[in-house]
Amino acid sequence: MLNIDNDPNHTIRVVVADNDDADRKTVLDLLRADNRFVVESVTNPEGLMALLDGRDVDCVVVDQVLGTESGFAIHDWVVARYPNPPAIVMLTASGDERIAIKAFRCGFSNYVRKKALDARELITAILHSVRRRQSERQQRAEMERLAKLALRDRITGLPNRQFLEERLSVLIASGKRLSRSGRQKPGKCFAILTIDIDAFKAINDSFGHAVGDLALIAFADRLRRVARASDVFGRLGDDEFLYVIESDASTETVELACRRLADVLSFSIELEAVGLELSPSIGAAIYPIDGKTAKELLSAADRAMRTAQTIDSGYSLAASSRRLHEAGLSADHGMDRVAAAIAAQSPELADPAARKARSDEEFAFIWQADRESGVRRSDDAPAAHDEVGDRPAVHREENRRNERRNRVLKRGKILALDGFSTIDCVIRDLSQHGARVVAEVECATQPRFSLLIVDSGLKHPAERRWQRGREIGVRFVD
Repeated sequence: MLNIDNDPNHTIRVVVADNDDADRKTVLDLLRADNRFVVESVTNPEGLMALLDGRDVDCVVVDQVLGTESGFAIHDWVVARYPNPPAIVMLTASGDERIAIKAFRCGFSNYVRKKALDARELITAILHSVRRRQSERQQRAEMERLAKLALRDRITGLPNRQFLEERLSVLIASGKRLSRSGRQKPGKCFAILTIDIDAFKAINDSFGHAVGDLALIAFADRLRRVARASDVFGRLGDDEFLYVIESDASTETVELACRRLADVLSFSIELEAVGLELSPSIGAAIYPIDGKTAKELLSAADRAMRTAQTIDSGYSLAASSRRLHEAGLSADHGMDRVAAAIAAQSPELADPAARKARSDEEFAFIWQADRESGVRRSDDAPAAHDEVGDRPAVHREENRRNERRNRVLKRGKILALDGFSTIDCVIRDLSQHGARVVAEVECATQPRFSLLIVDSGLKHPAERRWQRGREIGVRFVD
């Protein structure tokens, strides 16, 4: 875009439209004497049209009457024909102030009289007009940019909830018109798919929102790659996305789309030294079978998505979800897949109260390596206090007093029992009973997990005994 203030050496392209040879020559000579201008001329409306179609012009200086057309009609034609029209300056032999007032009211950028015309007046009128038009264009572009941003999700760049809801309203209104006219066909229905990222809250809680945002961006990129050009998709909020199949949404087509999305959106990724296993739960609803309003469709899709969280395929259609509900197998009564995975490997932690009690117990003890003797705290000794503030005194077990610790650094990975995440770490003070590890990122580890020693490939079931920031005390369990 032209910026004559920031780039004074930039040339300004001007077209002079006047069929009076003497007047046209006078204007051309005045402008060509200034090296900031590149000037061309035409003598009729047809020539002006041809030139504007093939050139990027900054300003048009047009006579009040050009051939058989008035300058006012030419102004209206230029503004209507071009999305970003050039500045237009009226050139007239008349001294009537009413003509000048009419010109400004009609939208001319400026007004110059031919009588006693001098270079300074003409050039000033053109420069001011070009600056004003440039400012208007920049303001319009900024408003368009802000309008687009208002409909875009800040993190993923996908259309946001407002855009998606507006699109659903348009589709539903169109469906109602077709239904009233009798032209609604089953094959022309549309469908919505709500997509939820499994265990996303656990990712945010364990690794922080920075890693969570990166996971959202990676998930959105996958969605872009698999989406059809004819479909609309975006982020509803938090970890939930919406995918809209706008046409030909038969049950078979929707199920095929769900299967494809469930496959592509299940993937592994390394983010900030954290390995994540991302996967979706997808619920689908078809208009008007599963709902005739946006609220009904979204509710039906959400119910189907909750059903999908309890089955292996990872997706469910609203009709299938209803059948499960009627059979007494509602998703509301199913066990969350993450909790189920934990319970399968640690049955004693299946009950939420038991998990909380165990977590409280874990933090009630502090176990650490003694720098000199490599001993560790007793698991069952009372937490007496020593003379240094409120730090618990060290209670030593005689049978572990002389336990040998390998004071070497080893690469390791903390493997969550739910199978959704891994955390890179450095293993220190390794012994047959436990270790001290330092995670590469700030995280909140689960009470139980597996510790993998990368070099040897050995994997130890472990439990957390204490945690201070990234440093974690680990005890191996059977």
